Amino acid sequence: MERVGRVRRILAVGRELRAPGTPLGQRARAELLPTCGLSGPGLELALTQHLEASATDEELRAFVSCAATRSACLVVLAANVCTAALRAVAFGLATAPRVFVRPSRRDPALARILADVLHEVVLIDDVAVAALEIDEAHLYGSDAALDAIAHTLPAHIHRLRHGSGMGLALIDEGASLADAASRVAADLVAFDGRGCLSPKVALVQGPRERTESFARALDGELAMFGARVPRGELDAAARAELTRFGGTMSAVGRVFSGSEHLVALDDEPRALLLPPAHRALTVVHASERVDEVVAPWLPFVTCIGADDAARESSLGRRFSASCPRARWAPLGAMQHPPFDGPVDLRAIA
Repeated sequence: MERVGRVRRILAVGRELRAPGTPLGQRARAELLPTCGLSGPGLELALTQHLEASATDEELRAFVSCAATRSACLVVLAANVCTAALRAVAFGLATAPRVFVRPSRRDPALARILADVLHEVVLIDDVAVAALEIDEAHLYGSDAALDAIAHTLPAHIHRLRHGSGMGLALIDEGASLADAASRVAADLVAFDGRGCLSPKVALVQGPRERTESFARALDGELAMFGARVPRGELDAAARAELTRFGGTMSAVGRVFSGSEHLVALDDEPRALLLPPAHRALTVVHASERVDEVVAPWLPFVTCIGADDAARESSLGRRFSASCPRARWAPLGAMQHPPFDGPVDLRAIA
């Protein structure tokens, strides 16, 4: 099948990019590091653990079945996750034999590499978008950015919007807090918490005292991760954003922070304040009011990390009903979605 063959070819490129000793792997590390926003160890983690390089036959069939069949496709990329271009371009290739890619101006490196090695992929700039002869556009980025881009496209072009998204971690009342904290930390450290699968909120079920115990355990795990995989350097605006968030959460709850992370605790939530995307996470007690507190954010949930017991809890079942297109993943595997479609499934009917 031609579409599967195109996807297999980009996965083969992914295998070369993963390996630090190949020419493509060396090029990726040299070109991504100045623009990706991650530390050197953070980039190595992203390339070796999270860049897609293989898929089962069943996954490939599912991946292609998610895509329409078009003659030409536009892919507009965001900059939050430096490896995201590979799956996004792969989904474009599942859709059409010709894929035009407008990379992020802040982090164009991986898109440029893919265009250099795949003849079906053509890199373009903002000016060229309006003149393209395409059937479909796959748009990645914040909701505000996608609104601006959509207005530049002719009305007849079918659009798939992969907009603002976030992850939730759900901690069951019977779970080991130490184990859960270790796994949530792994999910948060990847990409420094900037992706649509990255957990922004952890909901802790059970007695209220478990919430603080989990927050303290997560603080310790993130400190250990930070020693091995430092966070990328933050600019002044990002540091100010973290400081403001920490100050606000200190007023309503408690904050546990280190040089590489921030954990905010709110065990009596009245409203949910989302943290900035710099290895920060809000821990909330899953009280009887948690549905009301989380409800405004449910349309943005892309992934829910939970073990089987948490997923089958009454709260987990309510989330399944409220977020029918969200991915579910074991804690610690939120950043490893199966290669069965776009990372964000909300745009797929």
